[in-house]
Amino acid sequence: MKNLNLKIAALSVMIIGIMSCITEESESFPDPGIDRQHLEVMTRMGFDISTIVELDDYYLVEGDIALYKTDISQYLDMADIATRQYRTINLVSAANVKNIAVASTWMGTGAGPLNIEWVNALKEAVSHWNSIPGCNIYMSYVGTLGGDIYIEPFSLIHPQPAPGVLAEASWPSGGNPGRSIYFLQDADSNHKQKVWTMVHELGHCIGFRHTNWAQIGETSGTVGAVYIPGTPAGTDSKSVMNGNAGNTSWDGFSSYDIIAAQTIYPSEDVKVTITGPLIVDRGIYDYQVSGLTDIKGSLTWHGVEDRDIAYLNADGTKARITFRSAGQYTLTVTGTTVNGSSITSSGLTVQVNDGRGRDYGNL
Repeated sequence: MKNLNLKIAALSVMIIGIMSCITEESESFPDPGIDRQHLEVMTRMGFDISTIVELDDYYLVEGDIALYKTDISQYLDMADIATRQYRTINLVSAANVKNIAVASTWMGTGAGPLNIEWVNALKEAVSHWNSIPGCNIYMSYVGTLGGDIYIEPFSLIHPQPAPGVLAEASWPSGGNPGRSIYFLQDADSNHKQKVWTMVHELGHCIGFRHTNWAQIGETSGTVGAVYIPGTPAGTDSKSVMNGNAGNTSWDGFSSYDIIAAQTIYPSEDVKVTITGPLIVDRGIYDYQVSGLTDIKGSLTWHGVEDRDIAYLNADGTKARITFRSAGQYTLTVTGTTVNGSSITSSGLTVQVNDGRGRDYGNL
């Protein structure tokens, strides 16, 4: 007996077992009092409805799977449930998905480094994942050390599992991304095909199943195949997460890929803290914001006139503030992350006394 939590989140259905498309009704039709449209949707989703039981607000199918009526109602106008987008049960935690380090070798295996063509493709793939708007995914390429995900060519130690396999990746676990990607470095592929491969495999590492997993004969297995709300019915031939599509050229994420990423890892507003002296005399003082790695452009400081703000680094996390007059000032910063999240800060209140502080003579 499967052990499945019967309280499935709205519009989310966890399918355990083999996904199939049932096109004909059983001769032993279920209770005629059950909504026939609901039954049709459930058969298109691949469930065996021969033993269905109707309860107050959900149906119990296959003995231990709860399908809520409100969820099923959302599917009535959708032609093909089995071709939607899916994710694994385990995902990367909200904290970790914002700071995923990607490295280009696995230490200690002796497989050797990636060649420059694959390194460039990997860097571009990282930038594509970072470019999805309204999404919290942020990766950084860190060279050969310190990775959360390591990319390594197939080798004698970790050989190509079967002829024709271009790459393989591991799934998320414990709130962390999948640890490894192995690939065929000698594959006869151009730059756009290499980029597609790396985007695809990184997608697996953060929990994306093959969009067409049921169609290519995969089962949900132990990692699960959880429907991603908001991804419409019908095949998505442009999805970067389609399986059995090796040597496809990169042509951007499909619109459904973007919806899937935004749904699984929605953007979150980022709240930061300003640090620096709180009680000063008139003069020039340094303040900073720490802990930000994914700023788009630079932060903007507020609280004094623009002429009294000198930015000390490119991302604006450090600023030199001039206080010309005594009084109370409230410093704040605003900005945007690379994924479109807003960056804001609590106000830092600075009491400026009518004395001559640092660099007062230069005011």
